[in-house]
Amino acid sequence: MAIPESYSVDVNITREDQPQGAESFGIVLFAGTSDVIGQTERVRIYDSESDVLADFGSLSEEYKAAQAFFSQSPRPQFMKIARLLTGDVPGFMQGLTVSTPLSGFQAVSDGEFSVTIDGVQEDIIGLDFSLDASFADVALNIEAEIQAIGAGGYTAATVSHNATTNKFTITSGTTGDLSSVSFLAPVSGGGGTDISGASFLNALSGESIPGVTAGATIVDELEKIILVDNNWYFLTLHKGVRDNADVLLVAAFVGGLTKVYATVSNDETVKDGQVSSDIISQLKATNNPRVWACAQFASSSEYLDVAACAVKASVDFNAANSVINMAYKPMSNITVDSLTSNQLSIVAGSRSNTDDKHGNVFIKYEGGVNRFVFGKVSNGEYVDIIHGTDWLAARIRELVFSLLINSPSLPYTDGGIAKIGNYIAQALNEGIRNGLLSGSAANFQHGQAFIINLPAAISIPPIDRASRVVSGITFKAVYAGAINFAVINGTITV
Repeated sequence: MAIPESYSVDVNITREDQPQGAESFGIVLFAGTSDVIGQTERVRIYDSESDVLADFGSLSEEYKAAQAFFSQSPRPQFMKIARLLTGDVPGFMQGLTVSTPLSGFQAVSDGEFSVTIDGVQEDIIGLDFSLDASFADVALNIEAEIQAIGAGGYTAATVSHNATTNKFTITSGTTGDLSSVSFLAPVSGGGGTDISGASFLNALSGESIPGVTAGATIVDELEKIILVDNNWYFLTLHKGVRDNADVLLVAAFVGGLTKVYATVSNDETVKDGQVSSDIISQLKATNNPRVWACAQFASSSEYLDVAACAVKASVDFNAANSVINMAYKPMSNITVDSLTSNQLSIVAGSRSNTDDKHGNVFIKYEGGVNRFVFGKVSNGEYVDIIHGTDWLAARIRELVFSLLINSPSLPYTDGGIAKIGNYIAQALNEGIRNGLLSGSAANFQHGQAFIINLPAAISIPPIDRASRVVSGITFKAVYAGAINFAVINGTITV
């Protein structure tokens, strides 16, 4: 397991004066339940909608999510799709492409090979293919002989032939972590026709994938996905995880990560200010800054959460004025909702109402303008603040860590501490450039946009100096924020 940079450089940023209530920050992960992705592979990268269509088909939730993602502009170049297991899966072995024609198999009446299923080795002998009319018949013939072993994973094992790839697959009759099928091998001292190798089944190599025990909960499954690939920031889930208890489980889980979980509710009661049992109200009650809850009433089959994440994830923190305020952003290929002003105020808030449910909707304004509003997370803050703050902490950590590892020795002196301060200043200036932080000279006294306080080396407690830990470094900065509403009063006289 790789040691994180935070082991050596710990960065904590407190978001002050907010209402109560190598990380990659441009990657959206969608987790579905289709069995296309292997149980140990777990995650794939897709850079086109057509590739998702080819793998999953037009009716899959993965493809619907991909449509929402790839329709947006701006958006990142690619998205990731993960597989959530809904139950234990078996181990299997798939050989290489078969080159022998069916007639070659039909000439065999004493076929044999050796295989190990669930750790138990057995010889499969006496295979007669002379009456088999297709490769599917050959597979069924082999299956019957394997099942005749009558023990363990052999009893319910299956054998299949894929006519498109021309490959044979043997699947264990059990499921879970102990389920497995080995590559084939010749029978030791066998007297029949060996069909394990290239002349027939071509299964001396290929893919041998062990079985997997599914997590007991959706959080267990997400933890397994993270073990395979933790390089993503926005989490979205298939529509089966909407308006139910799993949403709260995922929210609590992501609350302890440097990530944002976006979800959708299709519950009409979200629009009712007298109802607090809907999932968006429940998420608000958790005061969780890492949950981005959307409501979508006109369509329950679409993925507004994926579309919103695609737009937000397109931020290039290295570019000038790149931070995106999600208020009033357009969305493509998303059905718009028609809400009254009162309903909008209840769900997402208004200029005069901050006691809203901290939800987000895609609505129609007068004049036919369709826009996303307002970009709040479940504790009432805005997602651009959460996203940007996570980036800033990672950037400071990255810069200071690079200083530590690239310095022959960083002296424990005022000069050495000043070098750390210089890198913090670099990150803060980058935050000003991309629009996360205010660069106003009026932010602090003496015309400073930010303040970095560096302790004198001699003032640091001896125990920290002995441990070679620099403590007491602090900084203050101001968010640039964004304007979502305007109040204008004018007087015109003759």
